[in-house]
Amino acid sequence: MAIEDHLSQLTSVVNKTESDTPISTTLAAELVAMRTETRESLLLSNDNEQYSRRNNLRICGIKPDEGENCRITAVKFMKNILRLADINIADVETAHMTAGSQQSSLGQRKRPTMLIRFYSRDKRDYVIKNRKVLKGTHYAKTMNRLRNNEDVRTTWSWNGKFFAILSNGKKVTVKPFQPISELLAN
Repeated sequence: MAIEDHLSQLTSVVNKTESDTPISTTLAAELVAMRTETRESLLLSNDNEQYSRRNNLRICGIKPDEGENCRITAVKFMKNILRLADINIADVETAHMTAGSQQSSLGQRKRPTMLIRFYSRDKRDYVIKNRKVLKGTHYAKTMNRLRNNEDVRTTWSWNGKFFAILSNGKKVTVKPFQPISELLAN
């Protein structure tokens, strides 16, 4: 039985029983435990997914010419725009165009986005370290929901983790699915 099915059954049983009976107290405690376990599983799953992407880089705003291989476009971008002379086609395992995430704004979904997978994480990190060249251009590395919050001063990501500096000056590591209110409370 799927966890979601089990949770929905427990929720309906808890709602039907009186709140002060021993059975409902036991069921409510089990429901809380199941929700906690589900959240922990989601976080572990996300950690595994981020780890599998450790050689990947997503860049918005680049698009291959008609009939051009995405790997070649990616290398040209890194050589010409990022000014990285020592990057070559042998460093890029694969590259392809992708549609924007459904969580992205409509404008971001319309902007061409290329996913680039490097053979070496060191090469990916080398490209990331040189991204400051992109400041003020139409090329971008997308961020997350934190950027649009008045309580967050600045955000960045590194190695699949998100970081933020809050309006109170506190630097925090943002966990996946973590509400902003929780960041501010801690």
